[in-house]
Parts: sequence; structure tokens; C-alpha cells
Amino acid sequence: VRRPRTPKGIVSEVYMGGDVCAAAPFGLFQENPRCGTSSHATRRPSLGARIASLAPTAHRLCGLRFAPGGCGLALVKRFQREFVVPRDLRREVTGFTEIKMPSGFRNWCGTRQVQEGFDAEQFLRDMVESKKARYAVGQLEQGSHLHLQFYVQRDRQSTLNVMKRDICAETHWEQSRGTPEQNKEYCTKESTRVAGPWEFGTAVKERQRSDLDKAAQMIDEGKSLRDVAVECKSTFIRYHKGLRAYEAITRSKGPRSFGPLGPEVWVFWGETGTGKSRRAFEQWPDAYRKTTSDKWWDGYRGQETVIFDDFKGSSMRLHDFQMIIDRYPVQVEVKGAVVDLSATRFVFTSNKHPREWYSKEADPDGTVMRRITEFCEEHGRLIHFVWPLPEQSWVDAWERAPSLE
Repeated sequence: VRRPRTPKGIVSEVYMGGDVCAAAPFGLFQENPRCGTSSHATRRPSLGARIASLAPTAHRLCGLRFAPGGCGLALVKRFQREFVVPRDLRREVTGFTEIKMPSGFRNWCGTRQVQEGFDAEQFLRDMVESKKARYAVGQLEQGSHLHLQFYVQRDRQSTLNVMKRDICAETHWEQSRGTPEQNKEYCTKESTRVAGPWEFGTAVKERQRSDLDKAAQMIDEGKSLRDVAVECKSTFIRYHKGLRAYEAITRSKGPRSFGPLGPEVWVFWGETGTGKSRRAFEQWPDAYRKTTSDKWWDGYRGQETVIFDDFKGSSMRLHDFQMIIDRYPVQVEVKGAVVDLSATRFVFTSNKHPREWYSKEADPDGTVMRRITEFCEEHGRLIHFVWPLPEQSWVDAWERAPSLE
């Protein structure tokens, strides 16, 4: 980007062609008058109309095109021309971005017309032995003319001009499509074969599965993120947020559904050291432990039981509590995604009775106690722990505690 010595009134940013593509949000460009062509700036009606009016001329003279799905124009590869933004639109056209154009391709297909006696085998062999290509395969074919049809792979990307300069200027080159196996099959077909085929070097096969695909497959197979991190170190470091979100979404069991009784709710409350948390995790060892200090549900994988350990009403908004302890589907947040809450059983351990979780100002209608009473009476329980019972079984502790208050 530089400021040219342009006639007065044309002062603006200049973007050169070549290997750099210049793009702008509104994409309004005109060709620099000092480059030998006239300016195609028109009187400025509305911005949208201006874009529409400049589009055909911009495409024909400047190589400008509408960006897919937007109202922007972009300057595509162009040599020995300069393009400027009209001064009257300079305020609207901001935020330029430089985008590197593709520098070439590694895989090419070639078609070369030859005469009788041409040594096609030696031509392909020399190409590989001279390190101009790492792999070459082809054969002589008869169509309207005798020609050599071949496919080559290079170690580095090359443009069309480089292919003509380094390998053969008489060959019609095209970027190869499809996989290496498909290109080899096309260049060795029997229907038009006259001689050959010949194959030299070692082809780089298309990877069947990238590291990211491998990491996703490991998650699909039930492997933990720790296993993924150990097996695919660099991939996990680069995409750990996306992998966590993928795991959360794919392992979710979909929206929860209840029978006529609604969710199963258990509340263990009492003084510290009375065994509330121990009893909860002994009864439901596979439960998801939800901390109430933040909104994230990272690590939730569709567990049917959720334990809110050491619950305090102040640590969760009343609205969130009401949404979770309800009969209807709800989604929760993991970092990078939103997943369905599939749990049907909710267990709370707390030092306070549920009626003390929220103040009367926050819950004037007593919705917390109404929901807990409703669901605990159906198929849960409100249990008051009054002393630690380390030697008692779960059933004994259950029977010794009051059932509902």
C-alpha cells in the first residue's frame, strides 16, 4: 500500500495487482487514470446503486467481482495496473484486508502432442531423476492426435508459468482434480492406450484421515479428551475448545423428557460433617457434579443425574434454578457450545433448608419450596442429616432421617 503521485483530487490508497488481492467491506474501486485508461467513477447516487452501476465496468476493466453473499467487490490478480478508491467514497471504504492469492499447485495433469518415435518413457524418467517432479505416471494415447497423457506431483507448489519453464513448454497443463489414485487411473486407461503406461517415483497419497478427523473419531468411539490429548498432541493444542464443544454436543442425549411425575429431586440438608455429600456420591457414583460458582457445564456428557454439591441459593440465579427444576426441555452452556440438559434426577446438598436458599424479596411466591415439595413428594426426598453416620448403610441412613418437612 502506498500513496501515488496522482492528479489533484485523486488522493487515495493504492493496491497493486500481482499476488495480493485487496478487498474492502463496500468494495468500491476505480482504475487509476494515470495508468492509461479513463476513470469510471460516476456521479454518486446511493451507495447500493453505485455498486450496481460499477459492477459490469469493474469486472471488465479492473477484474473486480461481487463477493459471494455480500455487496463487496474484490480486486483479483492483476499485473501492471494500479487501482484507487474514489475520493468521494473514501470515508465509506475502510478496513482494507490483504489476502494472499494461491501461489500454485503441487499436482498437475499434462497433455503433450508428440510424433511417432517420441520416447515418452525417457521423458517421464528424466522428469523424476532430475528432481523436477517427485512422481510421474502416463502413457501414449491415440485420440485425434498421438499424445502423451501424464500426471505429475511436485515437492512444492508451482504456477502454470513455472511448469512450462521447468518441465515442458509444449505441454498443455491443468491443475489435477480428484485423488492421486483417480488421476493415475485416468492417465493409464486401456481404451486409448498406444504404449505404456510408465510410472516413476513415489506418489504422496491423499491422507485418508487428518489429525482432526482422527481426534473426532476418538471422541465418537467414547475416548476421553485426555486420550485425545495424548494421541493427537498438536491437534488438541490447536483445537481444544472445538473438541470440547464437539464432545459435549455429540454425547448429549437430546432434550430431556419426563413422565407424568416430572423430574426426580433429592435434597440433603444439614450441618457440615453430617455425611450429605458422601451419601449422594455413594448412591449415584456416575453423576455429574455441577459447581454453582459459574454458569458453565463443561464436562457434562448427558449424565442422568446431576449433583449440586454444597448448594447456596445465592450462587445460582432463581430463574436458572426454576428452568432446571422443571418438566420442560432446557439447554445449558458449555464453553463454545450449547447442549441439551438430559438429566432427569437432581440432587442438592446444602447446609440450609431449601426455604432459606432465596430471600422472600427474590422469591415472594415461594416457587422454590413449591417445586421441591411437588417433585420430592412424587419420587424424590427431602432428607435432614443431623449427625454423621459413617458406619451405616445408605438404607439405614435413609430410614433414620425424617422424610419430608
